[in-house]
Amino acid sequence: MIFFILWHILTPVFLIMVIGFVAVRQLPVDVRSLAHVAFYILLPCLVFTTLSHLQLDVQAIGQICAVHVGMLLALTALGGALAWTQRWDRSMRSAFLLTALIQNTGAYGIPVSQLAFGDPGLEMAVFYNALTQITGNTLGVVVASAGGAPVRHALGSLRKVPLLYATLLALVVWYFSIPVPRPLLQAMEWCGRAAVPLLLLLYGMQLAHLQTETTYGAIALATSVRLVVSPLLALALSWVLGMQGMPRALSVLAWGVPTGGSVAVLALQYACRPRYVTSVILCTTVLSVLTLPVLLSWLM
Repeated sequence: MIFFILWHILTPVFLIMVIGFVAVRQLPVDVRSLAHVAFYILLPCLVFTTLSHLQLDVQAIGQICAVHVGMLLALTALGGALAWTQRWDRSMRSAFLLTALIQNTGAYGIPVSQLAFGDPGLEMAVFYNALTQITGNTLGVVVASAGGAPVRHALGSLRKVPLLYATLLALVVWYFSIPVPRPLLQAMEWCGRAAVPLLLLLYGMQLAHLQTETTYGAIALATSVRLVVSPLLALALSWVLGMQGMPRALSVLAWGVPTGGSVAVLALQYACRPRYVTSVILCTTVLSVLTLPVLLSWLM
């Protein structure tokens, strides 16, 4: 089973990342422009077309949101305690919390979930990615600024995230069964299909530009929390909430993927140990090749 997962699920994902990694070093690629296309056009289209015909019921959506909030609270408490035992300064504490709280549910989580669980996995992965984007643009801003950014500033940054509007509009269309004109839906579906491969290419391009450091102990601690402790906490929380089947599997998987690339942007913007953060992103991405097959073999 583990070899099957490595070959059929993770290998395609990493191959596209490698293509992006090589391409950005050999071609005059404007990564920022590509990222804007993915973030403002393709990903919102994927979110709308996926969530507007969601197969989950209201109870399952409530449980997924409860797991997400519960994990944020648990990881904040755990991360704060670990940072206190290490006697880190404020900047390092914030950087460590960012790596624990914001995971790569987009470029990494969506394709892995789809390859492992099919279209139902894609739907839930897209929903989890929307939750993660909201977290990154609210709680992530507050943590990265070490509490210096007021809540209204964090909420102001959230208003600039098109994914939020796509998610809300899709849930309204889904809940009230509002028909969408077929030509419009078809165009959005085509754009949405381009989102995942472009996100993977962009992730590979971002990895090629990461600047790392060698604080091995702190990197190892963050990696352990992200890839080992986090999915175990999600498993326990999903059990407490009585989740079963696909919602439970995707809830655990969503918290077992590497640290999100958006964390590097927050760390750089707020001078929050960016080299340490990018080191954790790289380390969790590479070592997920070892942890995810074990996790998926149990979940599947």
